[in-house]
Formats: sequence, structure tokens, C-alpha cells
Amino acid sequence: MLDELFADGDIYVITPVWATEAEVPSSQPDSGYWQTLLVKDDPDPEFRTYCYLFAARRPWRYGCFD
Repeated sequence: MLDELFADGDIYVITPVWATEAEVPSSQPDSGYWQTLLVKDDPDPEFRTYCYLFAARRPWRYGCFD
């Protein structure tokens, strides 16, 4: 049970955002930009897919991932 692992502690929440643009999306609230992954490499830039990862540290609460 996660509550036993994280009780009274903080956790990191990783949020992925997929896009075809090579720039970090600016619409992410509370940004916390961490890194960019090239998911699909293609010689044509219009067909490349990127995954932008955002990390945020949050206090653990029971049920926060429900």
C-alpha cells in the first residue's frame, strides 16, 4: 500500500506531455520542466514526436492518485 511507503513524506509527480514541436510547451501551470525525450526520430521534422517531462514535489496524502 502506497500510504505505508510515503506516509508523512513528499513524493515527486512526473507528468508527460507529448507534442510534435521541438519547444517546451509554455501552457504547463507550475511548470517544473525536467527534460525532453525524442520519442520518434524521423528525418522529416514534421513527423518527430517529443515527450516533455515535468516534475513536481508534493506532500503525500492518502488518495491523491485516485
